[in-house]
This record gives sequence, C-alpha cells and structure tokens, in this order.
Amino acid sequence: MNSTIRLGLLAAVTLGGCVARSSAGYYVREVHADGDHLSIQRCEIVLIGDSLDYGDCRTTDVALPSRYQGPPGAAGGSGPPSPLPATLTGEQIARGINGVRDQLEACRLQYRLPSSILLRITIDAGGRVTDEVATGVPAAAGACIGEALRGARFAPSQRGARAEIPIRAVP
Repeated sequence: MNSTIRLGLLAAVTLGGCVARSSAGYYVREVHADGDHLSIQRCEIVLIGDSLDYGDCRTTDVALPSRYQGPPGAAGGSGPPSPLPATLTGEQIARGINGVRDQLEACRLQYRLPSSILLRITIDAGGRVTDEVATGVPAAAGACIGEALRGARFAPSQRGARAEIPIRAVP
C-alpha cells in the first residue's frame, strides 16, 4: 500500500512538473531459459529527484543456437549434445604430457635446467597445445620445451583446458 501511495504522489508531482526524472540505466531483472530460447527481462532504473526508482520493464526473447551442429559440412543440425567432456581431467593431461616426457627431459638435460620445471599450457578443444610457458628457464630452453609440448596430443574436449604442470627429472 505504501508503494501505491508513493506512486500516486509521484505521478501527481511529476504531472505538476516539480520533479525531474531521468534514466540512470538498466538492470536484468529475470532470465529464463525455455527449450531453444532465452527470455531476458530488463528494467529501467530512473532517478527521480535524488532517489532511485524502477521504470518500465521489457522482455526480450533470444533464440539459442543448437549445441549439436551435425557432422562436418552439414548445415545447421540438431540432435544429441556432444559426447565430449566439457574439459580435460588431470589424468588426461598427464597422459598427453607423458607422450612427450622424453623430449622434455632431453631439453632439461641439454640446457642444464633444474630438476623441476613449472609449465603453464593451454590446450585447444582438438587436443593440441596452443600456448605454453616454462617458468624460470632461458629463452632457448623455453623454445625447446615449447616444441616438445606442441608435439603432445590430448583427448578432444568441448573447451580444451589450461593447466600448470610441474615436470620433474626422470629418475
């Protein structure tokens, strides 16, 4: 009831031209996913005098793209969600690194690196290393390590992965 009186008073004052009203921006009041579309309700925030209040709200429906795009070369497509995992597990990352462990050890020995090196890698959805950083090593050693890592193969996933991996000397 208090808000009804306030709105009535606000309308009377606004109609009288005594209070300035301006838009202060918008906020998202509600988001609702329903099947293949998303409903977003945006509401205006208005400044009336020196207080904030709610203005008009509008709902927008947005079509969501299908997660399944069909086989390569197919236009559009719909069907089951991807059977690929969202990202890689630690075990899958370790398997990929183990595939190039000999090359990494050769780099460590060639450049006389410490027995433990910290690697930061980015793996794309196809299972290939797209970015690598070996911390605390000279540039030439980093290039050697980078070349070895680019030869690593990981399981495919929906989003790939980022990982920090401590590499220790082979006993």
